[in-house]
Amino acid sequence: MTTDFDAATFLQLPTDIRKHVYYHLNGSMMSIEPDGYDEVEFLTKKERKRRKMLFKYMYPVFKPYMELFKYDSEFIYKWLEMALWLRYDAIILDCLRLNQLDEGSLLGPIDIITLDGHLQFGLFDRRKYFLQVWYSKNDYQKLIMDQYFAYDKYKSDSDCNFIRFNLDVLSESMSSVTLTHLLRKQYLSFISQIWFGEDEAKALKEEGIVAVPDNIDEEQSEYMIDNADENAPVSRKRRKYTTIISNNSKTTLSPHIQMVVNNMKWMRNLRIVSCRGNRLFKHLINGHGLTNRNVKSIPSTIKKKIPQLELFQINNISRANVVDVTLWENLKSVTLNNIENVDLNMLIMPQSCVSLTIKHVSKCRWWNFKSTIDRICGNKLKTIDISQSNNPLKLEIIDEEEMTPELIYQCQQLFWKNLPELTEIIFYNVLSFFNDDPIIMPRALYTNKRVRFNRCGEIDHIILL
Repeated sequence: MTTDFDAATFLQLPTDIRKHVYYHLNGSMMSIEPDGYDEVEFLTKKERKRRKMLFKYMYPVFKPYMELFKYDSEFIYKWLEMALWLRYDAIILDCLRLNQLDEGSLLGPIDIITLDGHLQFGLFDRRKYFLQVWYSKNDYQKLIMDQYFAYDKYKSDSDCNFIRFNLDVLSESMSSVTLTHLLRKQYLSFISQIWFGEDEAKALKEEGIVAVPDNIDEEQSEYMIDNADENAPVSRKRRKYTTIISNNSKTTLSPHIQMVVNNMKWMRNLRIVSCRGNRLFKHLINGHGLTNRNVKSIPSTIKKKIPQLELFQINNISRANVVDVTLWENLKSVTLNNIENVDLNMLIMPQSCVSLTIKHVSKCRWWNFKSTIDRICGNKLKTIDISQSNNPLKLEIIDEEEMTPELIYQCQQLFWKNLPELTEIIFYNVLSFFNDDPIIMPRALYTNKRVRFNRCGEIDHIILL
């Protein structure tokens, strides 16, 4: 914002306008971010003394969350200067109050952390994952929640319902400490979202699983395991992880993650479970072959009450086996985000699921209904050419004059028989769809825009039932 920005005038604008401005901030409340290099600056004696005092007395308090950026000391200094007063800024407080009013949809969830030995509510930057502002429970209640009631007088529940326990922003030791504080204060019931994430390379190494380059087969990798040099330098080239496990090793979760799983039963308001990475997805989420694993997964009583599931950064999610989430019996929404390839034929969802969202995917394969459609309809589909100069699209619909009502009913029930409750499918930033089979969907979903393709690659063939 410019120097002539009038905060008082801005805060008097209508709520919708302010929310629109905050939405475009995309969760970034600071005007600084790590650059990756240190600038050479000529500081006065007074400035050097102030910087030295900040690093000596303030940095140790925030070290667990800022140590990741220690390569950029200039950024840390600017952060220390800004973060100490930014949390009381009128614009920030207004943004957090509106975020509370929209139940977290404006800025996202608030992460619960431990800072200087005390539980805090923290807001992290979505892109760089550094801490921006933080508040104790009492401060959050006084500065944000109490003012929040002024926006909506009909709200009576003073508890924030989008508090997240995020293992991605907490180290192993910090996650254990935070969970201990939550247990001691009996605050686990405040947790409504949980994010499972870990350093996969480190966890696989502890299990005895060896990372090998993509162009090496299993026989070569077995030889590499037997003759591995522990002191050899590690290449930064992208690797795939083999399923080769040492004879005496046992596949287990990391202790801090297992500790969280064991205490999920006390998170009585848990609504959203998010998982990042192949290993945690396999052990915690996917129900396919669960009984054959030597790992204590999320209890079935917890899975049955979760309405929303989010999966992130899983390479070829259906490459090894079927993705089975039917154990999550009351699941309403499934999100696949940042996945390499998605085969919807290999995704088995519970009957209760009504919404499927697929974001940032390289390739996606639609459900294979084509052979059944050909058997029922034959050549009784009517083609409608709605192609444009930059998007050649062939649209086919059922020819009601050529087909009997019984055959039409069979075609229309083909989709609903396999996915009875699914009424919303959203694709966002899918680079391409496999061209082997066309996209087949009910006409009602297409005409009512319940199936949406946002910023997706070219689609050339759709069949409406």
